[in-house]
Amino acid sequence: MYPMVDKIDFGLWIQAEREKNGWSQSELARIAGLHRQNLYKIENGGTTPSVETFIALAGALGLSPVVLFRKAGLMPEATNNQERLEDWEYLLSQLPPDEDEELRKIAQMKIERSKNSEDTVRAAQFKPRTKRR
Repeated sequence: MYPMVDKIDFGLWIQAEREKNGWSQSELARIAGLHRQNLYKIENGGTTPSVETFIALAGALGLSPVVLFRKAGLMPEATNNQERLEDWEYLLSQLPPDEDEELRKIAQMKIERSKNSEDTVRAAQFKPRTKRR
């Protein structure tokens, strides 16, 4: 088992995520389907959320439950790349299948735009060598 992160640290993280969305405790509790008092206890380190509560909070915050499990110390931390991939996987799983192709085309377009931009910068920085006599 992984060591549980201090309940207060996890609670402060939940509070910061809530505030990032501009929500009060009551708003996040309502969106997650929780009692505000339960959210208060979580944010203040007074209780450890149940699995169902982790999942409800993750859904309300638009995050994968895995993110919350990791923040609470219930799973090992991920590498940055692994975390990014899991986040994308979670987001894609929330979309209807026909949206995948549209997102793929957008990603390809952005990659092409980025390559063209890099090529433009390299061309602007290019200085031809002058021949020595």
